[in-house]
Amino acid sequence: MQLSHRVKLFTAVLIIVLCNTIYSCAQGDFGTPAGSPQAMTANDIAEIQTVWIKKKLKRNNEQLEKADTNNKKFVVAIQEYQKAEKNHRRNWLHCIKKGMTVLKPF
Repeated sequence: MQLSHRVKLFTAVLIIVLCNTIYSCAQGDFGTPAGSPQAMTANDIAEIQTVWIKKKLKRNNEQLEKADTNNKKFVVAIQEYQKAEKNHRRNWLHCIKKGMTVLKPF
């Protein structure tokens, strides 16, 4: 039974992170909320997700601590991926403009 709760918690965290990624990409500036002068930090995003988990999934404190830790790890990983993808695309376009033969972007 305990494994089932862990799987459900992991699935919920993963869904939240994926939804956040899609939302961020839809804004066009990878993580900057509309109307906000600066991007949210990984801790801010993880805190918002943890509050959502607490409110909607009604988890206990131990589960919330684990979810918060996992949220921070996932957010940092996604932000690093987004930066790498953005840099890759920028480099790819630069090479195309120079007339170099390059591989397709992501």
